[in-house]
Amino acid sequence: RRVRFSYHKSGADQAATRVAAPLAVVYAELSWYLVALADGATGLRFFRLDRMDEVQVTDDTFEPPAEFSVDAVLRERKMFVAEGVGMLRVRYSARVARWVAEREGVPVDADGTVTLEHPLADPHWALRHVLQYGPDAEVLEPAAVREAIAAGLREILGE
Repeated sequence: RRVRFSYHKSGADQAATRVAAPLAVVYAELSWYLVALADGATGLRFFRLDRMDEVQVTDDTFEPPAEFSVDAVLRERKMFVAEGVGMLRVRYSARVARWVAEREGVPVDADGTVTLEHPLADPHWALRHVLQYGPDAEVLEPAAVREAIAAGLREILGE
């Protein structure tokens, strides 16, 4: 059955009411998520359970898609579903490389840095991901993400 809930989207001032068809609850990236088909959206959506309030089960039923598979949305303990996926290539400095390499299960490069490729479907995610590391992450590709980060930093500095 569909569920109705208040959801506190990241960066939003107010919670919004959402209605969704729940398909699974999964633990990934250090949080619990509801994997669902949300009314008014196309494709799967992931809702962090700790951002949900006032969950109500409705009388509306739905038929889960036959092609849905939890294994298809969880890759190496991370959730990812998208069409037209590009790649984000980031070099992490020696200051954070060991921690990043350990978390991602990759070796540190000979110079003490680590370079990773991440699936990229959401440029806003790329900005948040890279900026959390400050000067310790350098976007190598794509150029559009590098330019967006530079523009955002110029805006912060009032330039």
